[in-house]
Amino acid sequence: MSRNQPQILVVGDVMLDQYTWGTVERISPEAPVLVLRAESEDVRLGGAAGVAALLSALEIRVLIAGVVGDDAPGRLVQRLLAEEASVSCNLCLIDPNRPTTVKERLLGRATHRHPHQLARVDRESCVPLDPELEARFLSRCLDELPGSSTVLISDYGKSICSPRLTAELIQAARKHGIPVLVDPARGVDYERYRSATLIKPNRPQAEAAIGRRIVTCDDAVAAGAELCRRWEFDAAVITLDQDGMALALADGTGECFVTHDREICDVTGAGDTVLAVLGMAIAERQSLGAACRLANNAAGLQVARLGVVPLTRAELQVTGDRRPPDITSGHGPGLNPQTVRKAKLTSLDALMSLVRNMRRRGRRIVLANGCFDLLHAGHVSCLEQAAEQGDVLIVALNSDASVRRQKGPGRPIMSHVERTAMLSALSVVDYVVTFDEDTPEALIQALCPDVLVKGHECRESDIPGRQFIVSRGGRLVLADHLEGPSTTKIIEQIISAGRLAAQVAGRQPPVLSATAKAEG
Repeated sequence: MSRNQPQILVVGDVMLDQYTWGTVERISPEAPVLVLRAESEDVRLGGAAGVAALLSALEIRVLIAGVVGDDAPGRLVQRLLAEEASVSCNLCLIDPNRPTTVKERLLGRATHRHPHQLARVDRESCVPLDPELEARFLSRCLDELPGSSTVLISDYGKSICSPRLTAELIQAARKHGIPVLVDPARGVDYERYRSATLIKPNRPQAEAAIGRRIVTCDDAVAAGAELCRRWEFDAAVITLDQDGMALALADGTGECFVTHDREICDVTGAGDTVLAVLGMAIAERQSLGAACRLANNAAGLQVARLGVVPLTRAELQVTGDRRPPDITSGHGPGLNPQTVRKAKLTSLDALMSLVRNMRRRGRRIVLANGCFDLLHAGHVSCLEQAAEQGDVLIVALNSDASVRRQKGPGRPIMSHVERTAMLSALSVVDYVVTFDEDTPEALIQALCPDVLVKGHECRESDIPGRQFIVSRGGRLVLADHLEGPSTTKIIEQIISAGRLAAQVAGRQPPVLSATAKAEG
């Protein structure tokens, strides 16, 4: 992490998230409740600690200020912050009179594609801090202000962000010219946040604050402007769940940011992700509009996963806009490189990190590979079947050089950039990664997918990576054959059509290259 990166001070309710994963197979005979057969457990940082971890993954220097109990969860939170998130815990105070906030979630997989939350158990205290401890906590936060470029207040209503603490912190930050972004608690008086730079309520919170419903985007902009006028905020960002978010200023101007179509797996952590990405963008002096666009896209990525999963800068850059790339915007034989960067293409190193995170969250990884030259219905059918085998579909694509070594100097017909763009346009494909070797064996061993999918025409013994996958407990699946043209047959049809057209025109057929003759 570069020391030139801005430092962000995160203040708020530190939590520990616990997850128990399993399978639901029956109803209990003791009561009308589901029986969860537990298979694995996981712990993650939550609340303000989760925001800090998200920022650290985005290569931002972070200080976390919070309070934990003198208990095992508190010690675990500090260890996770220091060892996994690389975040300093010097501003985390220990209160022996309160427990560390813990949220335990039970998640079960049944007939659905993803596990879903069955229940949540909270262990917490909302008793205000002892006045002496609060004063010490506030003093430490104020001492760190001059070295911070932005302050994020993550208030979950556990009494850490008291009216006194938030008001004095905001006033001091204003004097230093430091922006303060607030994710407010439910049901509190916004007077405690007066004069913050930006307030980020969700739709129900904003409705409660202004006393009326928010239905349309215009409603949200008007509500945000009212929040700004009432409590002297510079800006308000109201998150609107499936409708995206709205940015509003006190003068009534604003902008709406709509969501793109995504499968929602779990909304946990979406608000924390928005706060973290807004903080990052503002700390780096991006405009409010640019910050909201980036945060809106990041929230879309987060809700497609289970639990709070840190996002990397590479991932935000690659998948920040999940709309299919515009393949009509090409220049010459290839596509606009900017379009491809917005597609699902990623590097092996970045993908390995993503796969580790997704596997920890209980998601099944599926890999399919091939040249995918002249994408046709058989390819699409194979990929659709592959997507049904798990939760995340990765397509390993032969590079142009790799295709030439296998198919000859006349191939590929479509360049790597064009093939990537077409694969990225398929909704069933989550990521595309390129390999330059003759086979994807090394890539398969690096990613270790749970399922490897190939076309039905392949012989199992000839499939690269098969033995490795099976030895690791994974599965090989041969996709059902779809009657229709192959790439080679399509090329033959094109050549045949060219010959026929030449004959009709009364000319000699075109001279074919050695490669084309071999294909024909």
